[in-house]
Amino acid sequence: MKFIKTIAILAVAFATTQVASAISVHGSIGFSASSWSGTDNDADSSDYELFDVSGAFTIGAATGTYSGVPNFTAVNFNQIDLDATSGAIWDFGIYTFTATSYTVTRNENSNPGGVSISGVGIATATGYDDGFGTFQITANNDGASFTLSSSAQVPDSGASALLLGLGLAGLGAAMCRFKR
Repeated sequence: MKFIKTIAILAVAFATTQVASAISVHGSIGFSASSWSGTDNDADSSDYELFDVSGAFTIGAATGTYSGVPNFTAVNFNQIDLDATSGAIWDFGIYTFTATSYTVTRNENSNPGGVSISGVGIATATGYDDGFGTFQITANNDGASFTLSSSAQVPDSGASALLLGLGLAGLGAAMCRFKR
């Protein structure tokens, strides 16, 4: 009987315990830049392979993990290799974004040319679990803009611990019954 009470107390303890889990990076944020440039690394001079943004800053209403970021916060954009398909995109403060896959659409008819880069990647922030995000960069003669949307993974609310506790309690009860 003492064993069953112990198992019951453990089951209640498991059921009422909160599972410690960090929240994933989630939400959206936008950036703008007054200038950007493309660099032509090969001899054909018909397109550019590297994309640089200078003077970037945050704009608009940031949501979720980014909600505390004020407008006009400076952002460090890394040089983007347009012939590659992944790489670090930007960072500022505790936030970073690394593209795991992206596609590039060039519009060479405008001067200095326009470019659109879209893809997916990993958003990180100190104190949060990594989050999956989608992004879009658009650049033309008017400057460059960037939007990021990152979705959060919902942490386990404790249901796994409850099921484990109930399973152990049932196993304990079954063992006591078979001992008799």
